[in-house]
Amino acid sequence: MFGIAVAYRWDIPWLYFIAAIVLYASANVAGNVFGEDDLRLRIGLHLAFIFLLVGFWLHSNNTTVYIGFFIGGIAGGLIIPYLIVRGHQEHKDSAHPHGPSSE
Repeated sequence: MFGIAVAYRWDIPWLYFIAAIVLYASANVAGNVFGEDDLRLRIGLHLAFIFLLVGFWLHSNNTTVYIGFFIGGIAGGLIIPYLIVRGHQEHKDSAHPHGPSSE
């Protein structure tokens, strides 16, 4: 992201720049502190940041474009891993649709 900012000679949308970096860094730090080990979430965070980078790279003078890329990048990046990779369901008798097993 810093490389893109330098390429644009620091004529960038500062709120987008700061918000993207702070959200990405804080989400990763929070995941490490709280021991979150969901691979889909980790992939989603990185993918969302890549989408934010693309939105940042597409230099525009329209604030609405940046808001759309920001919201869409985060939402798309976080949801794609959950749509592609299924999580493991733990087998719990109470969660079975026919009630607890009688075995």
